[in-house]
Amino acid sequence: YFVIGVTGTNAKTSITILLKEMLTHLGYRCIRLGTNYHEFDGRIEESSNTTMDMMYNLDVFLKYKNKVDIIIMEVSTHAIEENRISFICFDRIIYTNLSKEHLDYHKTFTHYKNSKFKLRNYLKEDGKILLNMDDPYLHELLNYKRDSILTYGKNARFQIKNIQSNLFETTFMIKNILFKTSLCGEYVGINCCAALCLLDSMNIPLGKCVSIIQSLDMIEGRMEIIKIKTIIH
Repeated sequence: YFVIGVTGTNAKTSITILLKEMLTHLGYRCIRLGTNYHEFDGRIEESSNTTMDMMYNLDVFLKYKNKVDIIIMEVSTHAIEENRISFICFDRIIYTNLSKEHLDYHKTFTHYKNSKFKLRNYLKEDGKILLNMDDPYLHELLNYKRDSILTYGKNARFQIKNIQSNLFETTFMIKNILFKTSLCGEYVGINCCAALCLLDSMNIPLGKCVSIIQSLDMIEGRMEIIKIKTIIH
């Protein structure tokens, strides 16, 4: 398996869905494990947790051995602290951002942050960590295996520029390539940047992704535009 883990306070679900859609378009057989539901080769299964327990995850990894190319999963701090991912080694880990969350469980932001950072210990020897450089809380990770770190964002090596967004589309530039999507919101550009940075790290030409980005559907519950028909009597 090529295993991708996405962690952070926000954007885990959006980025894993983006990656699943993009990699499937590119011909990879993918599984997505995450919030609300899991995706298995066109089959949807409800999810009770962001990251399921170890036995559930182990069953998935064993059941789909040699049947899929890539497993994409959201990773929560609860999962890290409770060893739900203890047998998994990741090829890529994306850190999205950090803000104060789950303090009922972690008690302090420092404990929460350190729990997130523990995920780096599950990286394969030749794996890569992708950091959102727009979040200063993540800069601490730059001290960990610098040759394993890739940065993305507005002020990063994999840089996104000229994000323009309205209710109908979002456009942005990466490596002098113009991308356009019907998804709306500036954060959409950053999420796409994370996904494209990962594809770039797999040596997938970004030019192949222009039409895929343009064809992406709205993500349910994430700045989803709902059309309301007004009936006048």
